[in-house]
Amino acid sequence: MAQEEVTFELATSESLPEVQGLTDLINRVYRVSEDGLWKDATFQRTCAEEVSDLIRKGEIVLARAGTSRVVLGCVQSRMLDEKPTTGSFGMLVVDPDQRNRGIGKRLIEEAEKLARSRGADTMQVRQPPPKMPCRSLLCFPALLPTMSLPTFLRSLSSSWSFSIPRTGSRRTRPGSPSGTLSSAT
Repeated sequence: MAQEEVTFELATSESLPEVQGLTDLINRVYRVSEDGLWKDATFQRTCAEEVSDLIRKGEIVLARAGTSRVVLGCVQSRMLDEKPTTGSFGMLVVDPDQRNRGIGKRLIEEAEKLARSRGADTMQVRQPPPKMPCRSLLCFPALLPTMSLPTFLRSLSSSWSFSIPRTGSRRTRPGSPSGTLSSAT
């Protein structure tokens, strides 16, 4: 059985009727990936109100199955208020039954494209707010080409940036060693 083509789109007000299903997908994926990190097993990463707000702000990119239009995943892409030429992405989720198809990688690319269209020349992967356990960032291996896991985990006290060139592959901030990310200051 052939898999449907995957399309990517910015969620709009027309997506609002699907908010509860999208919220359930996000919480289901985070609950599995963060199993054991929370005392309360019913921990919710987000709620329908927050997802609706992010959609209204134009910050959610959806991955959909071609003809059925079922939501397969999403990512949040936003501009940082404190740095108008810097975008940030997070809340990256892909339905577990749809993994290993490159959907997560494409969602990151779409988040970068959206940020670039809004004036970003840099994207940041930001750590969770203080006193929250680090979310698994191992799903971003393309961002960590030469950095060992222990080095990366020690580095989580700061935000990390990477340039998003108009063409070609990602490049690091000037002055950082080739193949590594630069620490944002």
